[in-house]
Amino acid sequence: MKKSIRSVFLAFVLLTVVLSGCAPASTPVPSTLTFTPIPRTDTPVPTATPTELPSPTASQTPKPLLTVKVMSYNILFGAGVDREFDANLKVSGQYAQFGRNRLPELLSAIKELDPDILGIQEGAGWDRGTPPVVQKVAEELDMNYFLAKAAVNAGHLMIFSKFKIVEAENLSPEIGNVGALRVKLTTPDGQPLIVFVVHLDFSSRNHRARQINTLVQYIQSYLPQRVLIMGDFNNNHGLSELENLREIGMIPVYQFMGIDEIWISPNLELTTTDWLKSYSAPNISDHSPIVAEIAVFPNTLSLPTVTPVPPTPIYEPTPTPPK
Repeated sequence: MKKSIRSVFLAFVLLTVVLSGCAPASTPVPSTLTFTPIPRTDTPVPTATPTELPSPTASQTPKPLLTVKVMSYNILFGAGVDREFDANLKVSGQYAQFGRNRLPELLSAIKELDPDILGIQEGAGWDRGTPPVVQKVAEELDMNYFLAKAAVNAGHLMIFSKFKIVEAENLSPEIGNVGALRVKLTTPDGQPLIVFVVHLDFSSRNHRARQINTLVQYIQSYLPQRVLIMGDFNNNHGLSELENLREIGMIPVYQFMGIDEIWISPNLELTTTDWLKSYSAPNISDHSPIVAEIAVFPNTLSLPTVTPVPPTPIYEPTPTPPK
């Protein structure tokens, strides 16, 4: 039994020695590691090219095509060209003007101001004579003209223009009382400028409101073309009937006590100059002339010509004979 145990023990020791001789030798670990550098390539690193952006600039206001000097004048019973109307001067208390022909002073004032468009109210007697006074004045001023006879008296309405008059009509039968006129002028860009000259009722607010409503119908038929309306509105109490003009976009640019006024459409603009810096109105009427300088901008829109509502007959303007 002891012999067997010894044999097993010796066999175990022998096996241990054999196995230890078969184990691989250990590899020594180096104290430091040496790395081989990776060679650089010649490929350039891509760079971004900056794009130059334009410097910000403020939006430019378009330059006007031209400026138009507009003048409106109630000349008080024809500026005294006919003695027939002197009695009216006494009734209205204008004794200082009795028996005076004020036309030379009026012409001098107009020439001094040199308007491009002139609207005249109370042109009594200007349709008389051979040639009529209105034609003589147009020749003196070298302007085109149109006279619209008043509906109820001799206080005719007139317009004088340096621009060509291509249409003209007397609206007085439809407007009533003294009345109104309308002309179409041609401006340098070939687009029309529609101008109304009015003299509204001074005694009845209701009648004046009806006149404004009729005018609004006419003006609406021409918008969005360029529209200008001027004259004696007789709205001396600042009453609300003119609000109808505002509602269709018309803008007042000159209002003298609510009586003499100039209104323009939104595609026109009032401009400020020293036009009237040294002007002094003469004593020839119970009104002073009113003026405005209007900027007209180029218009690239194709604007239709619309027949006014209600329709009225079209009158050809009387041509100014050549000098």
